[in-house]
Amino acid sequence: MEKVTYYLVNIDFEKALNRSSFEFPTWNKLDGELEYLFFWLNEENQALFTKKSYSADYLKYIEELTGTSKSYSATPDRYELWWGQLNNEDDFDLEKKINSNLILPKIRDELGLDANLGQVFTKENDLQKYLAGINQEVVIKDEFGFSGQGLKFTVDKVSKYPVLVERWVERVRDFGVYVDHNQVNITQSHIGPKGTFKGSLIKNEFPENEVIKKEVKRIFDYCHSHYKVDFLQIDMYQFMSGSTLQFQFLGEINHRRTLGTVGFKLHEKFGNKVSFLGIIPSHKIIKNESPKELISSFDKLAYNPVTKTGVIMLSSGLENFSLFLFTEESERTLQFLIRDWWIKLVGSDKRLPPEFIVYL
Repeated sequence: MEKVTYYLVNIDFEKALNRSSFEFPTWNKLDGELEYLFFWLNEENQALFTKKSYSADYLKYIEELTGTSKSYSATPDRYELWWGQLNNEDDFDLEKKINSNLILPKIRDELGLDANLGQVFTKENDLQKYLAGINQEVVIKDEFGFSGQGLKFTVDKVSKYPVLVERWVERVRDFGVYVDHNQVNITQSHIGPKGTFKGSLIKNEFPENEVIKKEVKRIFDYCHSHYKVDFLQIDMYQFMSGSTLQFQFLGEINHRRTLGTVGFKLHEKFGNKVSFLGIIPSHKIIKNESPKELISSFDKLAYNPVTKTGVIMLSSGLENFSLFLFTEESERTLQFLIRDWWIKLVGSDKRLPPEFIVYL
């Protein structure tokens, strides 16, 4: 019998980087919010290390769609890390460098990516003087952040320095781009008003594909040369500057898994021509049912493995936020699918939020 390898989905990656010294990751409640994504992508003889319990019906649902067995344990002899690599002090030192928002102005400057360059401040007094001298809204970013956490819009919210300060811009579209030596995978990120991740649109072609690929390769080559990394997830965005549309090709660097990269993998595994990975607060779901009953309530909207269309409920129902994968043959039919799902689960009297608009 082949040995089973256990994995910890260390979602608290950024919190670990904020520590002053290395500590090998252990399970915590934050990990439990997204660790179920492992079940959707694991291979045979790979199992989850968790302190949570998952229902047999939920695991069976995943097994039927993925074709691989699902198991977990709260007491494995040893485990590996699935979200981000922090196995030793060398990993810790590297990850603190490459994932830090504080390196972005330097890389942007050296690569000539001067749109919304940003500035690092180490003291509150210096930041206060800077803000007093400009007539502009800003976004203040902690050194490390995840899914919009660590974003501030006023000085009084800053609890730790140094911080990166960028001017607030009217963002038009956001992209998450995975890049390594062999491939570039592009998703369109749907971001809420406060900078939080709300979803990913995944399809083969975006109008910006060529220019994105060109610039992201330059960024990757730079980071590979300076930091010896073999992959990156790069967040970028388009924004309006007056009447001109500009591109910031380096909004953020993540050297770990992201919801965007997971969404792309799920699209490769289950998707039709276009997919959307969507996240909503679980309390908005009006049906107080078990995962099995909730999935059954999808009825004709449920994912069909033959046609590769429909809704997959990714989360287990035990989390504060629920994730769903929607996939269809076109953006138009995808939007109808999302709309019908929203009415069924959230209610016809609740307007579909703009982050769930994928087709106009």
